[in-house]
Amino acid sequence: MAAMRAQPLKRTCDESWVPNRRTFEGADWRRDAARAGPVTFLSVRPLERYQFSEGSTTTLKIRLLVRPRTPVSISLDASVADAVGFVRFGGDEAPSVGPDAKTELELEGCPGTPANKRAIRDLADIGYPSLWRMSRPLCVPVRIESPGEPSVTATLGLGTQDC
Repeated sequence: MAAMRAQPLKRTCDESWVPNRRTFEGADWRRDAARAGPVTFLSVRPLERYQFSEGSTTTLKIRLLVRPRTPVSISLDASVADAVGFVRFGGDEAPSVGPDAKTELELEGCPGTPANKRAIRDLADIGYPSLWRMSRPLCVPVRIESPGEPSVTATLGLGTQDC
């Protein structure tokens, strides 16, 4: 019998946030971010150097920016499900890593940041929180899908620069 896929972790517009000046502190925020399709993974490049504690799991917070009114699905490659999974803030009933891990994150397509509230004039993207539970350093292949757009695959180095 084929294994059933765990239900995706879903984030709604109520869980999104409007990026403010603190979101973009430091002149290096663009260098430290990685863009894949309609999603920007903020401050992900410094996580390449993150030091994991051997034998334990760690939770990494990665803030996401998403193009306005763009529903998005971010899927982790099945090859890394034994070592990484998405978790809810405040805990999650499902295992965070392993065969039943949440390997898909669905983000609702929310209205953009109003022009008068934008920290960066031309950036209307909306913010979402994401928590990633990991058991070891790893290159994480992610697939980003959005209706009407070609899917995009990217690899994030979390705890490793060897991707």
